[in-house]
Amino acid sequence: NTLNMGVQWRIKTIPSNYKLEFVMVEGKCKRGVSCTFSEWGNRLLSKYGKSRATPESSTVIQYLGYSTTAYYFYNPGYINETDGDYERTLLDFNSYSQSLEIPYRYYLIDSWWYGEYNIYGGVWMWEDSTVLLKNRFPDGLQGLHNKLKIPYAAHMGKWVSNTPYAQSG
Repeated sequence: NTLNMGVQWRIKTIPSNYKLEFVMVEGKCKRGVSCTFSEWGNRLLSKYGKSRATPESSTVIQYLGYSTTAYYFYNPGYINETDGDYERTLLDFNSYSQSLEIPYRYYLIDSWWYGEYNIYGGVWMWEDSTVLLKNRFPDGLQGLHNKLKIPYAAHMGKWVSNTPYAQSG
């Protein structure tokens, strides 16, 4: 029954003016966890003077999408060379879903998409690099987008501490 929060253990120094805050909400709703998440969101919106997004404000909120957060995508050994790569898999899935008239309007490409994780343990550069992505997306993410002809959202897990983006102030 312990809850630990704080700065990631790899951080060596913290600036004197650094501020870290947490917003916790106790779930008291009898309607389930979604009520507690809504209350948490309401508190964050209030704290930052924001209003809740309307469904029309985002493709991800407004339309049905397909998420690649699954066993298949996190286990590259599951794909053998005769099956193709992730790009081929998504293109085949897109064709299949269209044949069933499933109206996916976007794809969420989860954090397995970038080629740097196995090299650096996280993201060093957020780049559409055919060199890093060649075994996943031979034509890069732009090439995948051109073929799918629908938007995608790309997720990533964490930055590595020596990312050049942290140095660009």
